[in-house]
Amino acid sequence: MYIQSGSLEPHVVDDFDITFMNGLFMTITVDKASGDTVDFATSPLTTIFHMAEKPSPTDAKITLPAEDITIFMAHVLSIQHRTRTVIPTSPETRDEFQKVLQQLSSKSIN
Repeated sequence: MYIQSGSLEPHVVDDFDITFMNGLFMTITVDKASGDTVDFATSPLTTIFHMAEKPSPTDAKITLPAEDITIFMAHVLSIQHRTRTVIPTSPETRDEFQKVLQQLSSKSIN
């Protein structure tokens, strides 16, 4: 059996902060290295975000399914775009995080 973990190399992701006319706010992170895409060009009325299937950032045993998010531009007040560099956590760090989370969730509140 061959087990492969994700690359620990830093990579760039795109964040889109979408503000809707009713005041609601939504942030979508597009990780092109993982297969995510954003389509502003197909229709002037919509923007489509395709999020590829990927491992959960908090639990490597869980896979987040692929999804498409369609934003209707008639409801959008503004879209702010920024890029940032992400440094993935090592498998050891994720395991340690899971242990701490499990310990904290198993304690009773008095």
